[in-house]
Amino acid sequence: MIIQPPKDAGELTAEDTKMLNKKMRQIRSEIQTVSQIRHRNLLALLAHVSRPACHYLVYEFMKNGSLQDILQQVKSGTRELEWLVRHNIAIGVASGLEYLHMSHTPRIVHRDLKPHTP
Repeated sequence: MIIQPPKDAGELTAEDTKMLNKKMRQIRSEIQTVSQIRHRNLLALLAHVSRPACHYLVYEFMKNGSLQDILQQVKSGTRELEWLVRHNIAIGVASGLEYLHMSHTPRIVHRDLKPHTP
């Protein structure tokens, strides 16, 4: 979810309006790019819902949970991951990053990698 500033339209200065318009163009551009990404190791963005106070990004449902869910279970001791599974996870993450960095047009350098859902 992307939160917008809580100002009323009447309180916005010309500078604020210009900055908000620039941010909205950036958000739309980013959403457009992300919605076109299709790779088996990357979660697909299905929809963008704009509301006055925020924007909702709708992603594919992950029936088995996210990598963060699995890592949390490992950390809490309720699940174990064999080394081959860990290796396969690392290969899957690297494959998704390689796609973004090398194969997708335009190339995307992902600077905020994390194991949980967006």
